[in-house]
Amino acid sequence: MLLFHGEADRLVPIDFVLGMRRQLEDHQVEYQFLPLENKTHIMAFVDKDAIRRAIDFFNQHLKKP
Repeated sequence: MLLFHGEADRLVPIDFVLGMRRQLEDHQVEYQFLPLENKTHIMAFVDKDAIRRAIDFFNQHLKKP
């Protein structure tokens, strides 16, 4: 699972994301957390670095051998 969170996000509290991380760890689900400095909720989805990292994540986990 891939989790993004813009550090300037006022729509989704960071505690929600941290709670998701704890649940994933408790259930031994592999995940990657990508905090995005100075990004709001919407801007996290259009950040070029975030998009590149998401593509890398999906290529790593979904690409057929």
